[in-house]
Amino acid sequence: MTKLKGYIPIVVLITFGFVLIIAAAIVYYQLKPKPTPQSQPTPSPFTTPSPIDETANWKSYIRNKEIKFSIKYPDDFKVDELPGAVVIYKGVKLILPPNSPIDPYPISLGILDRGGDCGDCSGFQLKEINVAGYYAVEAIHENTLSRDIWIYSPDRKKVVRVGYGAHDQKDVQENKLIFEKMLSTFKFLGDETASWKVYTNDEIKFSLRYPPNWISESVPVQTKEDYKQVTLKGKEGYLDLLWGSGFGGACPQEYEDISIKNATLKVCHGVDADGSESWGGFSKDLGYTGFTANAKAYPPHETNREVILKIISSMEFNQ
Repeated sequence: MTKLKGYIPIVVLITFGFVLIIAAAIVYYQLKPKPTPQSQPTPSPFTTPSPIDETANWKSYIRNKEIKFSIKYPDDFKVDELPGAVVIYKGVKLILPPNSPIDPYPISLGILDRGGDCGDCSGFQLKEINVAGYYAVEAIHENTLSRDIWIYSPDRKKVVRVGYGAHDQKDVQENKLIFEKMLSTFKFLGDETASWKVYTNDEIKFSLRYPPNWISESVPVQTKEDYKQVTLKGKEGYLDLLWGSGFGGACPQEYEDISIKNATLKVCHGVDADGSESWGGFSKDLGYTGFTANAKAYPPHETNREVILKIISSMEFNQ
């Protein structure tokens, strides 16, 4: 058959059209805007909540006698200092006649700093235990709800005797966990104040120790005032010392006992709304003049109160 000039076979046209379609598709997809990839949230690692320290806001008792130690106790417990011992109790102390065999404390934990070694417990089965990180020996009684424990200092040169119990065994059972948490806060104290500054007042024969970074300020005597004042202060808080006359005032809550180096004074104690902690009106009649002191631990008082209590515990009258 004779071919016509300029004639393009149909197959060639079809092939050429197919190539154009493919090329157009490639160009389209190359130029088409690409969607921004969505970032996937990174799963947060699982964290275990920190255990709550229920004793963090408890009160602290610091004993600055021959054997120095501290222990924490809940707000609804009270402190009664005795010669050679301290009783931390709950409820109302009973008024009993002298030499009564009845324990005046219905629910209590007692610490004797003259407990001696466990020499008077030979009739009991003894068990070596650990109390707040210290080596201790427990005398096992038939009454398993009460405990009688001798706690030794790390060098074994000091020992205190600790016991807790109650008139009603049900009360012991209900408070057993509280007693055990109190024991877990027990600490022997070294003489941490030995390197502190010493404040001495010859007029009232008084002295105490305070941290090296604290300062002492004498407050000028006002013409109408019948007392003198010295303020010791630092980043943890302050302590006002006043002597003279005209002291007094009411305490909105019940007075508590507070231990100084050679005496026990009454104090109006509380935690303020701003998170500070105050000890007010702990006074002493010196016969020829009066004395009172006020202290405050700045917030957070849980951190700063230990310094204030150590200063107070170092207070000493040399009458």
